[in-house]
Formats: sequence, structure tokens, C-alpha cells
Amino acid sequence: MSQQSDLLKRRRNRVAAQRQISEKKKSEKKERVEQLRKERAKRYYEKNKQKKNFITNYFQMNEGASTSGVKQRALTSITFCFLLEENPNQNHESVT
Repeated sequence: MSQQSDLLKRRRNRVAAQRQISEKKKSEKKERVEQLRKERAKRYYEKNKQKKNFITNYFQMNEGASTSGVKQRALTSITFCFLLEENPNQNHESVT
């Protein structure tokens, strides 16, 4: 009878040990999956942040270029008008 009880104890201990090992593996796998998920999210966030910065910089550069062009045209128009007012007796028909 004691032999049977010893066998049962060993079997229960083995099953308990296997259960602990499998639970430990599951928790390690969950941790790895969670870590990978966080890394993917971080990469995705950084990639989108770079895209937004690129788009913002692109429009800022183009906005600056178009604004400077508008300023340049306005300055040219003002100068031209000033020259017309300065010399009213000259024939300005050829200048258009």
C-alpha cells in the first residue's frame, strides 16, 4: 500500500511540476508578446511622427517660398508704380 501511495505522490508531484513549467512558459510568452507589441507601437508612432514632420516642413518651405514670391512681386509692383508717379511726363505706353 505504501508503494502505491509513493507512486501516486510522485505522479502528482510530476503533474504539478509540469503545470508550473507550462504556466511559466505561458507567462514568458505573454511577456515577449507584450514587449514586441510595445516595440511595434513605438516604431509605428515614430514613423508617423517623421511623416508628419516631413509634411509640415514641406508645407512650411513651400509657404515660405510662395510668400517670398508674393512679397517680391508686390515690391516690384510698388517700385513700378513709384516710377510711373515720379516721371508722369514720359510716354509709358511701351511699358506693360
